[in-house]
Amino acid sequence: MRANYETGLATSNDISAIVAMQEPNLHENGGGLSVRQTADWFRRTMLEMPIVVARRDGVVVGYALATSIAAKSHVGIVQTMLRAFPAPPTCYLYGPVCVAESERGNGVAGMMYHASARLDGDVIRTIRQYALAQGESKNGQKRTRRIHT
Repeated sequence: MRANYETGLATSNDISAIVAMQEPNLHENGGGLSVRQTADWFRRTMLEMPIVVARRDGVVVGYALATSIAAKSHVGIVQTMLRAFPAPPTCYLYGPVCVAESERGNGVAGMMYHASARLDGDVIRTIRQYALAQGESKNGQKRTRRIHT
């Protein structure tokens, strides 16, 4: 039996749950997230672009971000990517996506992607086009799907 999830926009009340979910999913803790973000960073980001969350029984079990390049300009891996693949000024970065370990395999990341597309189809199309134009590796895509879905 498949769990019932709801997706929607994160509120400031969700930030503590998002930050808590981030910690065990950081690379240094065996997860796939490469950068720790602070609660203040999530608050600022939320003012710029919506954060999509997935909830099960009212509890946040996943989040997906789309951010401006400026919001991630402090992140080394993003700086390296942009040196190699300069982005157009209207480009947004998609990710990270984080799903609680207990909820993986239930399609939560896909639900958040679809919710994001409903919120702003143009932004999501821009993100996907940029990612495809930059030649995402198939291995990277598979690993991301395995970690986050």
